[in-house]
Amino acid sequence: MLSILSGCSDAFLDAKPKAALSSSALQNSQGVNSLLVGAYALLDGWATADGAYRSYQVGADNWVYGSVASDDAYKGTIAGDQPPISLIEQGNIASDNIYFRGKWRGMYDGIARTNDVLQILPKVADITEAARQEIIAESRFLRGHFHFELKKMYNMVPYIDETTYDPNNLESTKVPNSEDIWPRIVLDLQAAYTALPAKQAQPGRPTKWAAAATLAKAYLFQQKYSEAKHCWKPS
Repeated sequence: MLSILSGCSDAFLDAKPKAALSSSALQNSQGVNSLLVGAYALLDGWATADGAYRSYQVGADNWVYGSVASDDAYKGTIAGDQPPISLIEQGNIASDNIYFRGKWRGMYDGIARTNDVLQILPKVADITEAARQEIIAESRFLRGHFHFELKKMYNMVPYIDETTYDPNNLESTKVPNSEDIWPRIVLDLQAAYTALPAKQAQPGRPTKWAAAATLAKAYLFQQKYSEAKHCWKPS
């Protein structure tokens, strides 16, 4: 009996989870670029784990919230197909509609992924300074876009950046929504404009002009027409 007791150990409880990447495993050029691609994957919603909020709910075309809601488009098909869209089409707006929840969750998922990139990046050594600045610029472009979508939909929303988000504290993102986040969206997009190249080697990555166009749109939503006209010359 004594020999059995002395041979027992709880070390088996310390097994590392399988099919999961640790933070240290991502602290390299390939890892941080993989995180960045993951942030891009939230642009259309199909990367979300929950099938209840996919492209119609998350995509930036906002077909449901814009065209359908304004009667520029019709949902079509039958009553049993996507009934939450029918409610929006009818102007029956309720807080428990899965589309509004889906847009919210999809955008903040994207924001969380950009912040993951920006938190890991300082720990990455095998990368040039030019590549580092490019990753920062692309991440801030995406973060600006995701917050822009939230601002359009919900107005007063929390702005979450890499200094706010703490992956070890689930309460860290419970911040007040008392701040008008337009200035912070503009700062992200201006930073992206300043650092992004005029052309990209890989299709799909944003250019300086994509950032300028998004920045102009953000100014137009604020009715800042002069700034929108000259947004390619941020101060």
